[in-house]
Amino acid sequence: MDSVDSGTEVAVKIAAGTGLKDAEVTTLEEAEAEAEAVNENSKNEEQKTLQNEENEEPKALHNVENEELKALHNEENEEPKALHNEENEKPKALHNEENEEPQALHNEENEEPQAVENEENEEPQAVQNEEQKPLSKFKERPTVAKNRGGWKSASLLLVNQALATLAFFGVAVNLVLFLTRVLEQESATAANGVSMWTGTVYLCSLIGAFLSDSYWGRYVTCAIFLLIFVLGLGLLSFTSALFLLKPDGCGNDTLKCMPTSSIGINIFYFSIYLIAFGYGGHQPTIATFGSDQFDESNPKGVKAKADFFCYFYFALNAGSLFSNTILVYFEDTGKWTLGFLVSLSSAVLALILYLLGTNRYRYMKTCGNPLPRVAQVFTAAIKKWKVAPASGDGLYEVEGPQSAIKGSRKILHSSSCRFLDKAATITEEDIEGSKDPWSLCTVTQVEEAKCLIRMLPIWFCTIMYSVVFAQMASLFVEQGDVM
Repeated sequence: MDSVDSGTEVAVKIAAGTGLKDAEVTTLEEAEAEAEAVNENSKNEEQKTLQNEENEEPKALHNVENEELKALHNEENEEPKALHNEENEKPKALHNEENEEPQALHNEENEEPQAVENEENEEPQAVQNEEQKPLSKFKERPTVAKNRGGWKSASLLLVNQALATLAFFGVAVNLVLFLTRVLEQESATAANGVSMWTGTVYLCSLIGAFLSDSYWGRYVTCAIFLLIFVLGLGLLSFTSALFLLKPDGCGNDTLKCMPTSSIGINIFYFSIYLIAFGYGGHQPTIATFGSDQFDESNPKGVKAKADFFCYFYFALNAGSLFSNTILVYFEDTGKWTLGFLVSLSSAVLALILYLLGTNRYRYMKTCGNPLPRVAQVFTAAIKKWKVAPASGDGLYEVEGPQSAIKGSRKILHSSSCRFLDKAATITEEDIEGSKDPWSLCTVTQVEEAKCLIRMLPIWFCTIMYSVVFAQMASLFVEQGDVM
């Protein structure tokens, strides 16, 4: 049994070894077959690729030749077409130009009267807009009327007038006593000095009014003269405290002041004439500037302007009342420096309030120097003294609503001073030659000269009144002091 089993094991092992060898042989054969198949496939693909390339090259060359031939054929066909189109378009263009030229001429003929009519319509509109828009400071910029002026702006100017008057009369009322008590002048000399100083104030009023209406404008003129006024009061306060009032409290009619130096006296006179110059230029300008805050085209504005002048003189008298009662009392007791400092403070406050309203004011355009215009009227009237004055439409005036005078509206013709109408009478020489303003003036210009003539009787009547009024600041004060 053992031998049989061992034989069987040997047989099995031999069979297993034989099976392994057969399997190895089979695997090698299969691998070789697969490799041969791969090589054949790669060779076949290479041959196909070469064959395709050989076939594609002649096709590409053939296609390029065909495209070149087509392009040449198209160019040959397009050239005669383009020439044919150009030949057809030229007569069309000429025909269109011939048709457009009369149309353009017709349109231009129609547009010219329309343009002239539009310009004629636009000119009065532009002039009307310029008249409705008030002007601003410095550069005369246009402003919106509804946001400018009115009683708010006018109230600031009324307060300014009251404060400026308080400051001025704080010096003016007792100036004659200051000259007699502090500077120890004679009564006649002091009265004469005060009269000359008061006359300077009114002369400077003419200067301020002229500059404000002709060149600077009312806002700038008021600001400059008010600043000069403040400088004069400041210099007076400084001079009186440092040079004149020694010892303190002198000049009260019991304690005499020490003799002053020439330097102090010269500075004192310079300061009081600065005050005269500043207040004189400010006084008439602030009144007209206040009236400018109301629109004359509105009936309510006309009434408000008349009311403003009433309130203006009320403010003036209110400031004067304070100076003639309270400030006079302090100065009469020897507190001259205190009175001058109160006047200085009042003027500084007036200047500050004035500047605060800058963006609220209404500004009017200046109208230039009136003196040459008035001289032209009289010169033209004298040149035409043999010519009968015309009337109505026979007088010369510029067309449109705007006057030839910058910043001024037209003035209607009046029947007074008819001899001046010769300046506006049109003669043949005026028609043939250029319109020289020294030979031919407008109606508005003539009426401006007539207004000046009509004012002369009023000015002459106020001379005697002014002489008497000037004594209130000198002789009357001295009489009251003696009594």
